[in-house]
Amino acid sequence: MRGHHPATTRGVSLVIEAPPGEPAPPTLGLVVVEPEDDGARADVVLGRRVPGLSRRVARQRGLAGALSIDGRRAAPSARVSVGTRIELRLAEVGHEPPPPIVVLAVTDDFVYVDKPPGIHTQRLRHDDPATLADAVAAVHPECATAGPSPSEGGAVHRLDRETSGVVCFARNRDAWERAREAFSSGSVHKTYLAAVAQALPLAAPLVSAGSVRRLGPGGPTLDGITPGCPGPTGLCFDAPLGPQSGAAGTRRVQLSPQGRDAISDVWPVLQPEAADTTALATRETGLAHPCVVLVLRTGHRHQARVHLAAVGCAIVGDPLYGPEGSAPQMLLHAGALHLGPALPQESRVVSVLPSRFSRRA
Repeated sequence: MRGHHPATTRGVSLVIEAPPGEPAPPTLGLVVVEPEDDGARADVVLGRRVPGLSRRVARQRGLAGALSIDGRRAAPSARVSVGTRIELRLAEVGHEPPPPIVVLAVTDDFVYVDKPPGIHTQRLRHDDPATLADAVAAVHPECATAGPSPSEGGAVHRLDRETSGVVCFARNRDAWERAREAFSSGSVHKTYLAAVAQALPLAAPLVSAGSVRRLGPGGPTLDGITPGCPGPTGLCFDAPLGPQSGAAGTRRVQLSPQGRDAISDVWPVLQPEAADTTALATRETGLAHPCVVLVLRTGHRHQARVHLAAVGCAIVGDPLYGPEGSAPQMLLHAGALHLGPALPQESRVVSVLPSRFSRRA
């Protein structure tokens, strides 16, 4: 088979068949190996086992004659047994070519790229527009099969669609597993810059779940920006996050006592010497808005966005938690990523601050 790439996911042997140079495969081959799949419908098994493929899409393609079982054309309602081979031809998708990417660094195990705002890190469905993972696979095809799921494209973490900055892709399975463990254990250093609606409060505010405490002055330097100068303290958010009730379909997050641990350290970038908490000094930096530097010590969905919004400092342009119409794009940037604490051979990788943060943008 041309472009034959084997992968595994949750006990299922998944075989991808694709023309050379095309990261999105038109054919999926699946071998059913788990007992709970025995006797199930073919479209149910495909929707259950293939990342990024829904049962609805599997059924539609099956009704269109694109499904075969053990080499014979079959209906999506056909029942399968352990060891059965299912093949599904996906619809041809007229995507634009993958976006051009800026490669920040390449090591033996990883590719670090600069994600622009407005694109997803990886596909959620096979017919989604081209993503950062597709662009990386076009340049480094080994990344496409580094992770357990072809849809991940070797990405070891994700940024929200609106967020820009450093994203890391593994070049082999061992590197992917070691990096994922590093992210899960909180051993990775992730530094962000965010433009906020108003200045970070000097006193630790009360929040509805968890706590906020004062930090000493300082914080990490990011792209030449030194936070906490001249000398205000930062804040440490130790505030758990969970799904927001009553927000079905929007995937919003909120502070929740029953949620997962979420810890963020935040420092203001600059502040006037007078105790004026209504605005940060931006003249010296050329920044268009008050800004903060964040170090995320955990990796919960929307963590920085929700923590800042909880104390009235929502990120400018945030479509879910920010002030409406404040900016055409969300001003959140992953400025630096360092796997070194867990993987000593990896150096800190930095992404230059985008021009959209500047007053001249």
